[in-house]
Amino acid sequence: MRLILKFAVFATLSALAACGESPPPLEDVSVQDLRGTWMMINRSADCDVQYARFAQTGIFRVYSDKRPPKQYAAISRIGLEPGKITLDVTGMDNLGRVGISALVFSLVDEKLRLIDMKTPKGASFASPPSDLDADLQAYLKDMFRIEAERFAMNKCKAT
Repeated sequence: MRLILKFAVFATLSALAACGESPPPLEDVSVQDLRGTWMMINRSADCDVQYARFAQTGIFRVYSDKRPPKQYAAISRIGLEPGKITLDVTGMDNLGRVGISALVFSLVDEKLRLIDMKTPKGASFASPPSDLDADLQAYLKDMFRIEAERFAMNKCKAT
């Protein structure tokens, strides 16, 4: 009984000690164009309450109230082309029937817009292969439309 009580006290003190601590800082992503904070335009009215951050370890939603950042995906590779950024990602398999292995963004005037997503086999969500059945094609297009709205971002202005 004493051991249980000691453990309960230790757990309570540990939890209280963790309150008020901010989460560890997110290490900046290596690509200069992605650094800083990004407003998810369909999910937030401004950058003061929440914003997105690209870090070496992934894409995160960060909250001003010190909640731990929410990771959307882990980034395994970044491909750069003029006006286009491709992120090979993991951890987005929980969104539906088909996993997402890459997010393809256009980058123009400090605005990121999702222009495609890729399945693990390289198929496009925006323009699914014609050899897929009609239901799967429709599903991929719907998933792309939803995620394109979710991941539309504008660079937050420094204040």
